[in-house]
Amino acid sequence: MSHEPVELNVSAYMTKTPITISQNISFVDAVTKMYKNGIVNLIVVNNDKVTGLLSERQILQYLVTEKIIFHT
Repeated sequence: MSHEPVELNVSAYMTKTPITISQNISFVDAVTKMYKNGIVNLIVVNNDKVTGLLSERQILQYLVTEKIIFHT
């Protein structure tokens, strides 16, 4: 029995209506939006153009780097 690779398109698995934020939104508002929507990434836009991505990892890195979360 042979198994040939199945051709998959990203469109079948992508989020069709991603949640976006303005690049001018506050850090607290962005984190709150992620928490309330149960997501780990936010697409950052400016004038309807994607300018970046904010990830849960980047937020944690900031919190640790700024010693908001302390190492024990």
